[in-house]
Amino acid sequence: MTNRTRHLFLESYASVLECLPEMPCVMDSSGQMLLVGPQWHEITGWSAAELLGKKWLGLIPENNRTAVQSTLQAIVTSSNPTASTLSSASTSDTSHTFTHRIRCKDASHKWLAWTIRPLSHAELIIGQARDITAQTLQNRQRELDAIRLERAVRGMQEGLWEWDIVTDETFVSARFKELLGFADDELPSDKTALLARIHPDDLQRALELPERGKQHSVTYDLELRMLPKTGDYRWYRSRGLIEWDARGEPVRQTGCLSDITQRKLAEQRQHENDQRLNFALEATEFGDWSMDISSNVLVRSLQHDRCFGYDEPPAVWNYKSFMDHIHPDDRAMVHEEYVGAMKGKGDFDVEMRVVWPDQTTHWLWSKGRFYFDRAGQLERVAGFVVEITKKRLEEIALAETEGRYKLLFDNNLDGIIQTTVDSEILAANPAACAILGASESTLIQCKSRRFVDEDDDRHAAFAEALYRDGNARGNVLLRRLDGSRFDADVSSSVYKDFSQKTILSFTFRDVTAQKKAEAAIHQLAFYDPLTGLANRRLLIDRMRQLLASTKRTECISSVFFIDLDFFKSVNDARGHAVGDVLLKMVAARLTDLLRDGDTVARIGGDEFVVLATNLSSNRKEGIEQAELVAEKIRAAMCLPFVIDDAGYNLGCSIGITLLTKDDDNADDLLREADTAMYRAKEAGRNRVMLYEPGMHKDALEHLSLKNDVLNALSRNEISMHIQPQVDHSGNTIGAELLMRWHHPRRGMISPATFIPMAEQTGAILALGDFALDYGCRLIVRLAQAGRPLPISINISPRQFKRDDFAQRIFQVLEQTGATASSLVLELTEGLLIDNIDSTIKMMTTLADAGVRFSIDDFGTGYSSLAYIRRLPLHELKIDRSFVKSIPADADETAIVQTITAMAKNLDLRVVAEGVETIEQAQFLIAAGCDAMQGYLYSRPMDVEQWLMHHLTS
Repeated sequence: MTNRTRHLFLESYASVLECLPEMPCVMDSSGQMLLVGPQWHEITGWSAAELLGKKWLGLIPENNRTAVQSTLQAIVTSSNPTASTLSSASTSDTSHTFTHRIRCKDASHKWLAWTIRPLSHAELIIGQARDITAQTLQNRQRELDAIRLERAVRGMQEGLWEWDIVTDETFVSARFKELLGFADDELPSDKTALLARIHPDDLQRALELPERGKQHSVTYDLELRMLPKTGDYRWYRSRGLIEWDARGEPVRQTGCLSDITQRKLAEQRQHENDQRLNFALEATEFGDWSMDISSNVLVRSLQHDRCFGYDEPPAVWNYKSFMDHIHPDDRAMVHEEYVGAMKGKGDFDVEMRVVWPDQTTHWLWSKGRFYFDRAGQLERVAGFVVEITKKRLEEIALAETEGRYKLLFDNNLDGIIQTTVDSEILAANPAACAILGASESTLIQCKSRRFVDEDDDRHAAFAEALYRDGNARGNVLLRRLDGSRFDADVSSSVYKDFSQKTILSFTFRDVTAQKKAEAAIHQLAFYDPLTGLANRRLLIDRMRQLLASTKRTECISSVFFIDLDFFKSVNDARGHAVGDVLLKMVAARLTDLLRDGDTVARIGGDEFVVLATNLSSNRKEGIEQAELVAEKIRAAMCLPFVIDDAGYNLGCSIGITLLTKDDDNADDLLREADTAMYRAKEAGRNRVMLYEPGMHKDALEHLSLKNDVLNALSRNEISMHIQPQVDHSGNTIGAELLMRWHHPRRGMISPATFIPMAEQTGAILALGDFALDYGCRLIVRLAQAGRPLPISINISPRQFKRDDFAQRIFQVLEQTGATASSLVLELTEGLLIDNIDSTIKMMTTLADAGVRFSIDDFGTGYSSLAYIRRLPLHELKIDRSFVKSIPADADETAIVQTITAMAKNLDLRVVAEGVETIEQAQFLIAAGCDAMQGYLYSRPMDVEQWLMHHLTS
């Protein structure tokens, strides 16, 4: 081909090369490039100018360059070259392929794969190169890996195996078979045959590997037993991996097998040795431990952890956790001991307290050693711990016991001496020395029998019990060193000391004062301290004894319940000192009246009980005898009691009940006599009443009524009545407000009945407040109606004695708007003279504000003229008991005249109540009485009715 022809040909191909993919080019048979596609520059970095001619061949490594040139020459000379030193030739007759490396402009190398064929003009070749660097490197890596794997397999001692889970085909290497003792042709690669050689206890774990791998890892490590040709199971380790498909299903399992029988046997022997060691340590309760300092690896036994309160080993255990378990009070000491041993002492030996996880405290003994190398560097530390809680607690308890014994011996308030069986005193505590009046050294020189009072017969019985039973206790007489005697409470015991010598221990105390105190306590427990009579406790005890004997003898006895009628008035008027003297005189008089076998008891303030025994064996005669005794008592109580030349007449109310064989309860008998006494008091006082069964029912009714009075006000059962007070012309100049109770079942209840009940229950406070508020509002109504009147209101003792009584009066006056001067408070004589100074102070406060005071039922009490003169009184009310007999009764007439005259001298207004006849009224007017009140003028009537009459008259 001429040059011109070649030039034209190349011009026509230049545009074609630009359209071809990859790296096209045109060259001649010598390898000289004539045309180069643009991709060459992109792949190699060389420009077309740098590649044209044979320059590109210089970029091919020398070991590839000759082969490339030979291949090009062969393509030109023959369409089917006979030889090629490069890659495999194409099977096409017109195209050929080969590969080689080329150096890029950046000095890196790339692999190119060629496809070439001759053009119609044999002198030219068209080729196309492709960059196969990545693929080539990957293939070469696989080849290297395969080579390395083959070398590793040939050099390793493990047998290989593979199981295609999809096809269920298996493969095992020759080494695998050899490990089981088989030649390559003796053991088929059969899954069933291989599985049959796995120990039955391990087979299931092997088969579950793929399924377990889903939840854990693609790799596995399994130890199992297999049956080799020898017929004895051996231990093998199988490690490998499991391959999964895209659906997450296992498709292949591969692994390697190694014989670990020797290791397992060694581990088993080690385990057995450890078990034997642990058993030995646990039998002695020692827990051992050791730590390699360089590796910081700590090894410890389970017993070690148990010493710190763990049944299972804790997750973390180091020096810090060890110190955290030490009791705070021992922590510094333990640390100092360990640090001292580590710094050169070597050994450590310490007892310490540790706190278990359950917060209980235990004692441990820790002993060990720090080990050092030849250079003096610390290598390891080892030791043991053992719990010594029981031992330490026993030691502590023993020390405490010995300490307590010495403390008790030296400081015991009781005397203690220890002697031999020959009465030689070995020891005596300070109390014994003080009681016997000698020092311990002096006592030791004496025989113990020297201090025994031989005249006391109780010593013989005491000694007999001691030598018979080994211990004894009792009260005996002892002698001090100076010869004086004293009552002693002695206890003794016999024991052996550590040398088995018999010792007698005596504990004793001087009970002379105690016996006196016991007598005094007995007196206080069973006798009334004021009168010396039996108290309620002793009375009940004697009644019970009498009941028991009555069932055998059938004798009738009697119980007398005695209540002094006017004792309270005397006590209030003359004070407790006089009252106490009166009670003693009553006790003496009752004691003189009765027989020696009878019992007189004081069970309350002015309440006495007499128990008269064996009155008769006949009931009728017993009743007669009891009534005679009661009358005898009543008559004696009616005689005056003279104190400091003043005579006091009391009288008494007596209730009787019989004590027969049919009775069995002392408390019931006492209640019956009490009920009869109240019936006698209700009948007019100074009477005797025999208990009858119906009285109990009445008493219950009385109790029910007391309960009802508590709720009477809240149930609107209380109403207010009023009784006017008139002057000598009959004009109304005042009125007394009176309370009435209409019971829903019993009808109208007399004030004489329910007022005392209200006093006892405390209901009187609410009733008093109600009456006070009602009276003040009535004062306001009268004033607003143009008919103002003073209104008198009765004040109860409990109401008057309240600390805030005056404040309550002022509060009601302020709330109602009542005029203080229209309010008259009626008080009893006895109430006024009780705590006279505070009474005067409070009354003065109220009187200064305009409130007026009146003494109700004047003349029936024990008022002193001196007291009356000091009180800020407004008026006196003569009791109806004096008015009812005038003017016929000279004595009563004189009393009324005296009261009137005294009141006038004291500038006090006088009101007489209970006026029922014209004669009474005329006498009172003549005597100078300022106002009168009674049925002659008006009965008490409902307030609203009275208002209607009063305001319209």
